[in-house]
Amino acid sequence: MNRLATSALAAVLLAIATPSVSAQTMTLTVSYSPATYQDVYEQIASRFMAENPGIEIELQAAANYDELTQTTLRAAITGTLPDVSHQGMAGMRIYVDQGIALPLDPFIAAEPDWERLGYSASVAEMGRIGGAVYGIPFAISTPTLFYNADLVRRAGGDPDALPETWPEIIDLAERIDALGPDILGIYYDYGASSAFAWQTLVFSQGGDMLSADETDVAFDGPEGRWAFDLLQRFGAAGQVDMSRQQARQTFAAGGLGIYKNASSLLTRFLTQAEGQFEVVVQPVPVPAPDGRLPVGGNAAMMFATEPERQQAAWDYILFATGPVGQTIMVQETGYVPVNTLPVDDPAYLGAFYSDNPQYRIPVEQMPVMSNWYAFPGENSVRITEIIRDAMQDVVTLREQPDTAMDRLVAEVEALLPD
Repeated sequence: MNRLATSALAAVLLAIATPSVSAQTMTLTVSYSPATYQDVYEQIASRFMAENPGIEIELQAAANYDELTQTTLRAAITGTLPDVSHQGMAGMRIYVDQGIALPLDPFIAAEPDWERLGYSASVAEMGRIGGAVYGIPFAISTPTLFYNADLVRRAGGDPDALPETWPEIIDLAERIDALGPDILGIYYDYGASSAFAWQTLVFSQGGDMLSADETDVAFDGPEGRWAFDLLQRFGAAGQVDMSRQQARQTFAAGGLGIYKNASSLLTRFLTQAEGQFEVVVQPVPVPAPDGRLPVGGNAAMMFATEPERQQAAWDYILFATGPVGQTIMVQETGYVPVNTLPVDDPAYLGAFYSDNPQYRIPVEQMPVMSNWYAFPGENSVRITEIIRDAMQDVVTLREQPDTAMDRLVAEVEALLPD
């Protein structure tokens, strides 16, 4: 046999003995938003692939959650859905209603040590829609009060002993507001998307958005009327009508004493305020024993259809929401971890929280966290816009709470599915 023939035979034998990389490797597609967190997802994907050499992660980014929803729905039509998608918590329901999302309960049930993996009972509830879990939260933010500690001191308050009830908070806001014409006492962000601000107040009193069968409004009870009365008190305490961006700019500039928003803004505010004033944070009050708070952020959903790909997708979800993935996410973004295992472990987030105690405060809200409710039907977005407008009318003192509630109930019920 000549040398050329010998080389050819050797190549064939090598090919038979060593399967090609492409035959061994599965490419898993993972979509996410916002695109500004590219580094976070790349780090997690890199670590996951290092521990799972048979799986390649292909990341697909969208600028924001709305764009991610649009691209995902188009992909459902063309048959090009990603295997895993980090969808906004308030946008999960559309995939369930359209039969796209895969229930994760069988995967959870198949985990023999699920309760020891660091997922609290509230985590599953955040991703529950109807009777099944469709998403495991990945990066979440909680309703949070941001204080300008310098203004608190000037108003006679103590940043180390902040008020814990809304009446006491409003009293402090009024004293801050009285410091001067260029100082505002409080701004409750009513303009957050998907009725997040409304749900924060109603849920904190133990209320609900709709009846159990989702055919009637449920927020018109004592819980919702209390929420409107509180919004009116914010207006009386000096809250002015300005955009969300203007409110954030005012707080960053040192002109706002108390700002209710989401914990995900903590890193931004600490950076902006550095060298100007001290920022302290506090959980939003939860007055009712059965009160809870909605969470923002995103959850990992599964769209994979083949059993082998579904198992790989589940492995990725567990990794991204486990100690390694959550440590990367928290250190890079400031969001709240959904997994309890890395919080106190010095190998993960223990040292980070020790050095940055402000970040730990939202974590302490985990026991009362609940899902960010999405209204049913094709009018879901319109309903949340109507709620936002009603809140604006009350907090700016343009409409009385009872009148606003009666109008809101009528308008929302007219938009609910038959």
